[in-house]
Amino acid sequence: MANGQIKCDEQAKNMRLSGQIEMRFTGQIHANTQEWLDERRQKFPGSGDEAFFLSNRCSRLSVDSIDHAIRSLAQSANIEGVSAHTLRHTCLTNLVRNGVDVVLVAQVGGHKKLETTMRYSLPTHADQAEALENLPVDS
Repeated sequence: MANGQIKCDEQAKNMRLSGQIEMRFTGQIHANTQEWLDERRQKFPGSGDEAFFLSNRCSRLSVDSIDHAIRSLAQSANIEGVSAHTLRHTCLTNLVRNGVDVVLVAQVGGHKKLETTMRYSLPTHADQAEALENLPVDS
């Protein structure tokens, strides 16, 4: 399976995304992704490309094209500093902050080293302020 391809298994109700790693999607993610793939097949019949996102010419979108689209949408919504990278970073940070095991987050992020993933768990200024506020002080 090439990078970015999605294979569906209707009996098992899951799908596999191939990229740096392979991930399985079930539940609501499966349902939403299946709905998009069905819509895409209707819009681009016979494209033959299993990429998740296709251009108007039925070819696989490049990473740069996807990033450009995200930046353009953010700019049109007057939101600064949004890119594919910041969305990825936010996703991985939220996983860590919601208690997902850092090893699993590393796998989802395609990181070979845990040190790379640990950057997503760095405390914010608000975390630091809260920690200092909660320090016991002897009176």
